[in-house]
Amino acid sequence: IEEILLEGPAGVKVVPASSGVEMMANLPERERRRLIIKLGELSNMADVMIIDTAAGISHNVLAFASAADMIIIMTTPDPAAITDAYATIKVLSRRKKGPFMLIVNMAADESQAREVALSLILVVRRFLELELNYIGFIPFDPFVSKALKGQVPLVLKYPGAPASRHIMAIASRIYSILGSTKRTCHMDFFEKISLSLERSLGSEEEE
Repeated sequence: IEEILLEGPAGVKVVPASSGVEMMANLPERERRRLIIKLGELSNMADVMIIDTAAGISHNVLAFASAADMIIIMTTPDPAAITDAYATIKVLSRRKKGPFMLIVNMAADESQAREVALSLILVVRRFLELELNYIGFIPFDPFVSKALKGQVPLVLKYPGAPASRHIMAIASRIYSILGSTKRTCHMDFFEKISLSLERSLGSEEEE
């Protein structure tokens, strides 16, 4: 599994979405257990592990959310995106009661971001009886597309760009929150994912 690990800048290591954890739901139990052990060994090299899940609600997304120390919901001011964010929180809340964090991406300004955040916070509080914690926004920034075209991290190529400064501020808040809470060891994290997948797949077979 070491062969699928990609080295990024500043000590960041990446396991591509097409391999590793995304394979779990498609593997027999014995193979899944072996993969969990290997992923646990790799993840012990990291201070923080981030799982970027696919859009929508799948067995994998539910499994990752159930095991995570923190769930970060990202939306944009687009009404359809806000609706999707609420639907995602609603489904995830059946497995886990939080903490749920919210980031508003591609906002025109702070006022728009806060308006989006407040509307979602109030709806989640009223209908799901959960607290959604707003931790910041990322403004629409043309430097993002420039960094994408150059295939370089935005915060390294354009550290002074508005989006870069907001990303760094959000990262600092997240790290501070994680530092003040009890965190799951990485091996336990993958064990939880495996158990969650087994429950989901078992329920599907019974149906």
